[in-house]
Amino acid sequence: MPHHSDGDEKNLESKPDIVVLGYGSCLTSEQEIRPPSYAQCVAPIEVKTQKNLAVTTHRIQLAVYARECFVQQPNRRFVYGLLLTEKTVQLYQFDRGGSLYSRAYNIGTEANTFVRIICAISGTDERQVGLDPRIFWNGKKRYFDNLGKGNKRYEILNPDRPFQRLAIRGRGTTAWHIKDNEKGEKLFLKLSWKAVGRRAEWLFLDEIRKAGLKHVGSMEEHGELEKLSSLRHGIALRSNRRGTDIDVADRQYYWVTQPFYGPPIDEFASVLELFQALYDAIIGTKELTSIGILHRDISPRNILLDRRGLGTFGILIDFDMAAKIDRTESGVHTDFRTGTRAFQSLKVLSGRGNHEPLDELESCFYCYSWIVLSYDEPHRRKQVLPEFLIRWQSEDIAVAIQAKLQFIGDTNLGSAISPGMGNRALLLFLKLQHFFRTVNENLRRELQMAISKIREDESSSSERVRILQGFGQAGPSLPQPLINQGE
Repeated sequence: MPHHSDGDEKNLESKPDIVVLGYGSCLTSEQEIRPPSYAQCVAPIEVKTQKNLAVTTHRIQLAVYARECFVQQPNRRFVYGLLLTEKTVQLYQFDRGGSLYSRAYNIGTEANTFVRIICAISGTDERQVGLDPRIFWNGKKRYFDNLGKGNKRYEILNPDRPFQRLAIRGRGTTAWHIKDNEKGEKLFLKLSWKAVGRRAEWLFLDEIRKAGLKHVGSMEEHGELEKLSSLRHGIALRSNRRGTDIDVADRQYYWVTQPFYGPPIDEFASVLELFQALYDAIIGTKELTSIGILHRDISPRNILLDRRGLGTFGILIDFDMAAKIDRTESGVHTDFRTGTRAFQSLKVLSGRGNHEPLDELESCFYCYSWIVLSYDEPHRRKQVLPEFLIRWQSEDIAVAIQAKLQFIGDTNLGSAISPGMGNRALLLFLKLQHFFRTVNENLRRELQMAISKIREDESSSSERVRILQGFGQAGPSLPQPLINQGE
């Protein structure tokens, strides 16, 4: 069954051994079973022989299927899956906490349990198989109803192409453009799973609204929904890492609506619009600082082009990762796990010191750099993303740090900007690069020394291994000392 493609991956597909398919107003606009697809997959089933069962490998394969269900069914709250052999069945639940799974049940001696599991994963109640009834189809149109009762006040304008975070575990953010049919207004709808204990996004948005900030998104309404723990029926939220069980924070599902400002900054119509939006985003970080807020997740997706014609050109949105600071603080402690890795400042990425307003500006610089280095001209993305930008996103933190160090220090990178972006785009890039090269001079020196030390240690370790290996190989031919040789 084909996977969703965002243009970077082509012809990617996977095929569960068995799929439970379905249709209904929450699942699809179709009212019949089409050729098998993840858009209609209620539950994937992986079938293996008991002899060839490799639980960890097959668990990962089930996760691949489940992830694609989340991608092609944006209102999916959880996905059931089965690992089935001729002797046993094991039930899996994939949700925003990761995966939860049962023991293996014997399908012969525990047949009643087996039948109940099959009934559970193939039920007709869309909510019970993991769908969110607040997002639903009516004919060829899709709607949002915050009460989940079929009210058609809010029509979804991009029913097949919401913005999504594609990982299973985490916030699972999904964003839609909607229209309030009663007021005739376009709005931005966001649904996400926040970590319980983290200050809620709607509290930041309400504070921003009251302060009247011009270059930062505000809120219309919000709603607090179920918790992840309720989907797990009281089972403790725990994660096993390297054989050790650790507690995992609960998550709460919520929604917010905001005014519709425009598309993300990387959909700029002209270089001038790009400049104007970037400038306003920088002003937005200053406005936030004035009321004691750090954004901490500035990325091209969180800077919108403001096309409402109200005198502003760029708007900062998304306060999932925001933090409060008071007048006695210059920032909050850095955490490379917070924010979008590709656009984190070098200091945040390396976990040094506090996250401060200057780190927000450095993130704006990386957003701008990403755009001017990945586009040939407005509306025309380069076919191949530069390798150093790919390394900015590396899961290996050391690779990402090294890529940023090389990027800031390379004075010839301007040649990678396409002529179609114009001389002004090049000039601004060079000035910003020089500024942050100077700002990070001491940090770059420290990190380079640390990297050199690591390499020396690795080299020394390798040399010691080679010497010991040489001794081991020569050992049998060396004369053995006499017991009283020292005498």
